[in-house]
Amino acid sequence: MALTVADVLKLKPFATGKVIAGENGVTRKVEHVSVMEVDITEWFSSELVRGASLEISSMYALVDHPERQVEAIRRLNKSGAAGLVLCYVGTVLKDVSQELIDVCNELDFPLIVMFSLVGYKEIIRAVSDALLGLDNQKLRDAIDIYEYVTELLMESRNNSSLVMSLEHMLEKRVMYFDQNAEPIYISGFSRARIQMVERYIKNHFSEFLLHHSSQTISCPGIDEQLYLRPIYNKAFYFGTLVIVGCRFSDLDKIAIAQICNALSISSLSQISISQQQEKLRTDFIRDLLTIHLSEEDIFRRSTAIHCDISQVEGCIVLDICNFKQLIKQYSEEKIASLKRDFYELVQSELSALGDRSICCGLSDKVVILHIQTPKQTILQVARSLQRVLKRKNIEVSAGIGYRCKSVRDIQTSYETARLALQIATSGFAPSTCVDSEEFPAYMMLLQTYQADPGLVPQLIDRLLAPVRQYDQTRNGALEETFRALLRCDMNYNLVAEQLFFHKNTVLQRKQKIVSLYKEDPFQLPLRRQFEFAFILEGLYVRKGSSDSGDI
Repeated sequence: MALTVADVLKLKPFATGKVIAGENGVTRKVEHVSVMEVDITEWFSSELVRGASLEISSMYALVDHPERQVEAIRRLNKSGAAGLVLCYVGTVLKDVSQELIDVCNELDFPLIVMFSLVGYKEIIRAVSDALLGLDNQKLRDAIDIYEYVTELLMESRNNSSLVMSLEHMLEKRVMYFDQNAEPIYISGFSRARIQMVERYIKNHFSEFLLHHSSQTISCPGIDEQLYLRPIYNKAFYFGTLVIVGCRFSDLDKIAIAQICNALSISSLSQISISQQQEKLRTDFIRDLLTIHLSEEDIFRRSTAIHCDISQVEGCIVLDICNFKQLIKQYSEEKIASLKRDFYELVQSELSALGDRSICCGLSDKVVILHIQTPKQTILQVARSLQRVLKRKNIEVSAGIGYRCKSVRDIQTSYETARLALQIATSGFAPSTCVDSEEFPAYMMLLQTYQADPGLVPQLIDRLLAPVRQYDQTRNGALEETFRALLRCDMNYNLVAEQLFFHKNTVLQRKQKIVSLYKEDPFQLPLRRQFEFAFILEGLYVRKGSSDSGDI
């Protein structure tokens, strides 16, 4: 609630007043009232004219300068003034010029003329009393908000109900996302808009988690900006409140602050001690693997979850085999249950092994920070977990990362574990459990690829340019045959079987491929560079690209 020029015009001293110009601006807020009897075209300052001020004047200092009167209006408008009340018209200022009326209409700047001898004192007292009464009303409204939110908490309302209440109080659309950026309350927004906000929250996760900083962003298709407010207390980050629009009154700010506090209390009451520990552990592992934490932060947060982080030997990443196919076959509920069982079985087996390692679930994977033990090596632990899960009908591949010499090596161990997992699922290794230290050449290539991810696609495009050009112009399938021949080690019968062609068709296509190159690409050593390029593509581009968004 705010006092506007329209409200002021209803006050008693303004009974004989009239808006003669700038009527479209009567919705301007009035927060102050003051007298202007100096030439503000020469003596203007921010201290002289405050924003949202209703100015009272007889134009005494400008009575003989119509052009300065117009300039004064422009300066008042630029300073954010609410309007101008002209007194003693006919006595001091003989009449109001058309130029003055025109500029006020142009700027929608209210120009109010008092046609009777109403003194400044009466106007100032009436407006000041109205402002004081409004402040008292704001205080009463703020108390009402406190009591209302307290009642919501006493009634054990869920987070969606609290957000809906805020939406009604602000008369703005509001969304709410939990700590994992999953939408809890979406206010009818489209899926595309929700996903855009999800991506922003995930990309700025560390800012919300570590700095608790609010953000303002633009969203395609929404005229107003979005205000993102993290919900947190000293120990936990609970989620993010998203409000359409960034302009808030004082009461709006009070309502937002109270609902944020209520969401913190409500969220905390819904989390058990074990869930708190689980969340602390998952958040810590996620941050440790994806953002730069100082050693002080690493040891402080690991101590909070009772983990001796200095004893971490390396990372193990477990991945459900053929997970993309399972998503197509099963319902969301079944997939969620599978992922939950997967994680709980890993936790249970680690506990049964007497292992002090810690783990967390990330998408369809489980990441384990393996702590050294004299009983079993990291490779034995990974294979033991595979066997246990297989008995429960959950087939998984395992990647083991480089061994750590310090906590600073944990991120590298995780990256190499992910690559080892890709090797395990690519068919380039004889086992579904791969230790990165057994594939040092691939690990070295990983560093090169990470320095410039565009190199591998560029290499493939360059090598296959003649074949791809032919396929594009002739609507052919030479690239498919080329890849199959190298994959099957030039076994024409096997290629024919896989592609459902006659052997002679395979031979004909092979000859066509040879004719497109200056040298036979199937003869050594040229053949090796194509095989090598396809291996790189299989490891770093195809599976690497689809896998990169897990964390």
